Amino acid sequence: MGREGAVSNRLARHGAGCAVYFVLFAGLAWGIDRFLGTQVAAEARPWVGIAASVFFTIGLGSVWGIVSGYAVGDPKAGLAAGAAGAGFPGEDAPMLATGTVRPAGSALRAPISGIECVAYMYRMYYLTTNYDVVTTGGVNRPKIEVPVYWGQACRPFVVDSSKRVVRVLAVPRLVDAPLRREGESDIERARQWVGATRFERASGLAGALGTALAMADDILTDDDAECRRDWMSEGEARDPATLILEETVLPVGASASLVGPWSASRRAIVPHVAAAETLGASVTTDPADALLASYAGLPPSRLAAALFALVTLAIGAAIVWGAMSLAS
Repeated sequence: MGREGAVSNRLARHGAGCAVYFVLFAGLAWGIDRFLGTQVAAEARPWVGIAASVFFTIGLGSVWGIVSGYAVGDPKAGLAAGAAGAGFPGEDAPMLATGTVRPAGSALRAPISGIECVAYMYRMYYLTTNYDVVTTGGVNRPKIEVPVYWGQACRPFVVDSSKRVVRVLAVPRLVDAPLRREGESDIERARQWVGATRFERASGLAGALGTALAMADDILTDDDAECRRDWMSEGEARDPATLILEETVLPVGASASLVGPWSASRRAIVPHVAAAETLGASVTTDPADALLASYAGLPPSRLAAALFALVTLAIGAAIVWGAMSLAS
């Protein structure tokens, strides 16, 4: 299935889910209004019903997550245990892979550092004073970053452990902090890159927002891991020697941990699978614990879902009880 079909299916599922929750919310609001009857003033009843129904709907959604199996025992521990094994998931599911990064074909060269890699992001920017912000005494005005050249690229790669080789067909989020490059050789490579690259032009806030959406689209939907995008701010051509140079790289041969949706049919980590809510892969050369702690694509644990349901249902009940108590 191509990216358009997968995204359309996902949107259809979310649309159906939203419709069910809206019907549940409306039914609860109507039922609470009827339950309160004449005990609460007529002008207050709709607001009490709406406020309580919000929390009841959220709480019942968490209960459904437990009953339907969406909430699992301990998803992070399960992924960590799976990463140490030799097999692969038998069905579409989030997966953690830890091992050595190797290209599936030809590798990339990072534009500033020249490091051989399978993915990179870069920025060349300068700092300026934001004169629209008024500070006490008119001094120490904050600096804002003005990008001049920026982009990202990826090639298909594998994460190779001693027990298995995991193919990656997704453009991963590079969650490691960018490194500043200041050496003469870095500046010279940046100059050569600027001179040889055909940049897409971006102008103003709308242009910057458009490039951010394009980069996110590559991460969330590109299903062959072949990606390269380069942008230049309109009217901002500058010598890289006058700019701050930053780069995030996933080097060939690095030890890394990657988490993302495993596709049983494609036998690879991909940006999306039909049976899971996970979107996009994330990778780090830091310990896997930090990656799992920040990864938003995992289902909640049963304990977290149960506690959340208990709290939200209790708040909804408290709103109804409070309204009845104040009216009596």
